[in-house]
Amino acid sequence: MSNDGSYNNPWSTLQAVFDNGKIGNPVVGGDTILCRTGYHGEINYSGSINSDYITVEAQQGHIPRLKRITLRSGGRWIFRGLTISPELAPIYEAGKTFYAENTDYITIENCNLYSKLDSSAWTLNDWQRFVGNNQSSGIHLRGSCRYVTIRNNTLRNVYSGIIVDCSNALVEDNVIENFAADGLVGNGNDQVWQYNVVMNSVNINSNHDDLLQIAPGPNYRIEIRGNILISGPDPGNPLLHGAQGIGLWDGPNYNIIIENNIVMNDHGGHGIKCSDCQDSIIINNIAVNHPYGSSAPEIGTPSKGRGGNNNVTIRNNIAHGIGWEGTNIVVDHNLDVDNYNWDELFVDWANYNLRPVAGSPAIDAGTPLLAPNIDIDGTSRPQGVEYDIGAYEYTVSQPGAPVLDSIGDKSIGEDELLTFTINATDPDGDPITYSIQGKPVGATFANQTFSWTPTHSEAGQYDNVTFIADDGEFQDSETITITAGYAPILDSIGNKSVDENTTLTFTINATDADGNLITYSTGSLPNGAKFDTNTATFDWTPAYGQAGSYSVTFSATDDIYTDSETISITINPADEDGDGLPDA
Repeated sequence: MSNDGSYNNPWSTLQAVFDNGKIGNPVVGGDTILCRTGYHGEINYSGSINSDYITVEAQQGHIPRLKRITLRSGGRWIFRGLTISPELAPIYEAGKTFYAENTDYITIENCNLYSKLDSSAWTLNDWQRFVGNNQSSGIHLRGSCRYVTIRNNTLRNVYSGIIVDCSNALVEDNVIENFAADGLVGNGNDQVWQYNVVMNSVNINSNHDDLLQIAPGPNYRIEIRGNILISGPDPGNPLLHGAQGIGLWDGPNYNIIIENNIVMNDHGGHGIKCSDCQDSIIINNIAVNHPYGSSAPEIGTPSKGRGGNNNVTIRNNIAHGIGWEGTNIVVDHNLDVDNYNWDELFVDWANYNLRPVAGSPAIDAGTPLLAPNIDIDGTSRPQGVEYDIGAYEYTVSQPGAPVLDSIGDKSIGEDELLTFTINATDPDGDPITYSIQGKPVGATFANQTFSWTPTHSEAGQYDNVTFIADDGEFQDSETITITAGYAPILDSIGNKSVDENTTLTFTINATDADGNLITYSTGSLPNGAKFDTNTATFDWTPAYGQAGSYSVTFSATDDIYTDSETISITINPADEDGDGLPDA
C-alpha cells in the first residue's frame, strides 16, 4: 500500500487498510475512513479499544461493498452507510454478516445487509442453502459488548435479524424483511428496542421463531417501544408462517416497559407476553391476527416458575384478550377485538392500517395513568378529550399538504442518461419548492428535473435518494432506489461428467451490457484441475482413484457486480487394471 490514504491517493480497499496494520498508525481515534464505490473485501479484526471513535463510512454519493465485518475485541467504532453481503464476494460463502464479540462502544447505522438481495424465487432448499441453521444472520453482538447503537439499517433475507447479547444497547429504526429464525433478539440489561419494522417470518426448520424476543433472564430495565412486527404479510409465499410476537421468556424480567407496539401475527395466543415480570408496564399496544391468519394473539403475563409476576400494569391495549397471573396485577382500559368487527375498530385492517377509524370504541376510551405522552407516530396525546386505547391516537387530517406524484425506483446503464421530472400538487394552491437528499455524485437536480449519466466508477445501488415537495408549511416526500450499471450475465454452464483419465475441458463466457471488462474466477478446484483466467477455460484430466462428485463455482465480475454458477462435475470410475470392467 504505497498510497498515503489521502483524498487524491486513497488506499485500495478497506480490507487492505485493516490487513496492513493501518489501524493505530496512521488511523487513530477521532479519524474517519471514507470509502468509495467498489468491493472492499472483508474485515476480520481484533484489537484494543480506540482512544476515540474511528468512523468507517461511505463517502457521500458512494456505495462501498463488503463481504463481512467481524470484530473480536476492542471498541469505539462507527460503521455507517456500508453495503455488506456475502453475495458481493467473488465466491458466495454464508456467514454472519456483521459479528462482534467483546467489543464495546459500537455504532452501526444506515447500512444495507443481506445474504442475497433477491429471495423472491427461493425454494426451501435455497433458504437452507444460503441462510439456514444460523449461517447468514444479519447483525450479532455478543460477549462483553456494551454501549451499542444499531440504527436505521436494512436487513433482508437473513437467518436472524439483529441479536444483541449485551447491555446498554439502543436498537432503533431498523427494517428486517424476510428472516428464518428470530427477527430481533435481546439478552442483557438496559436495552431499548424502538421503532423497528420486522416482517415476513420464513419457516425453514424447527426453530421456535419470534418477531422480538428477550431471553433468557434475568433481564433488567428493558424498553420495547413503537415497533411494527408482522409475521407474514405476503400470502403468496408458502414458506411464510406465524412467528410469535413480543416474548420475554425464561425470566425473571425486571422494570420492563412495553408501549406503543403493533403485533400482527398468527401463532396461537402469543401476541405480547412477559413471563415472570416484576415492576413492569404493558401499555397502549395492539396485538391482533394478521389478515391471512386464524389465531387470536393475546397480551399477558404468564409464569414459567421463575419468580412469578408482581406489580405489573396492563392498560390501554387492544388484543384478542388479556391473560395474566401473579400478584398486584392491574388490568384496565383494554379493548377486546373479538367484540367488534374490524371496520368498527381500524381504518383498514386487511391492509395493515390499524389507526382508529372515526367512531372507533378505542377513541377517548383510555387513561393517561402511566401512558406514553406520544403515540407510535409521535403524535401527542391526547388529541381528543382523553387518551385513546392502542398504539395510535386518532387525529383529523389537516388540509393543505402538497401531494407528490409517485416517482418509483429507477435503473440505468453506465454512460446512459437517466432523466425524469417530479411534480406535486397543493390543494391550497400554495407555491411548491422541490429538493433532493442523497443525490448521487455527478447527478443534477434543477427545475424539478433529475439528470444523471453515471460513469463506471459511480455505478452501484443508491437506496436513499429522497425527493421533497414543500409548500412552506407541509411536506411530502418519496425515497427511491436508483440502480446504476448492469451486472454481468454468466452464460449457463451446466453440470459435467467425464471418466477417470479422460480430459474435461470447457470455456465459460459472460456478457456485460455496460461493455465493462469481465474477469473470471473459480472457487476451490479439485486436485489436478486448472482454470485459465485469461481464456476462462477449465481443464482437468482426473486421475484414477478420483471418481466421485465435485462442486465447482465459476464467477464473472466487472469489479462492481458478480454473477456466478455452481456446477457438479461427476467423475466416473474407469478401467485402470484392464479387466474390461470399471474399477470401483
